[in-house]
Amino acid sequence: MLPRVPSLDLVCRGASQPVQASAPGQDNDALDQPPLISVVMPCLNEADGVAECIGKALRGIAKTGLAGEVVVVDNGSSDGSAEIAARAGARVV
Repeated sequence: MLPRVPSLDLVCRGASQPVQASAPGQDNDALDQPPLISVVMPCLNEADGVAECIGKALRGIAKTGLAGEVVVVDNGSSDGSAEIAARAGARVV
């Protein structure tokens, strides 16, 4: 059984689920390193809203207290979405 982490959707709304300290039989040393949360967003010509979405995702990750990243998968946007996403703090692929 894996440790439970708050649902990002719930965290973004201000609510969260409890984080389970460890699963039965699990070595607590494995919990010394926080898990990495990756929020992956597909993107095609989303210049008008991509920065806001990235900001919400980054704030949601921060509220969990866990390490995380936002990855924007750009599918050849022609409106500057990839550049906007990078400036907003996302890793763009």
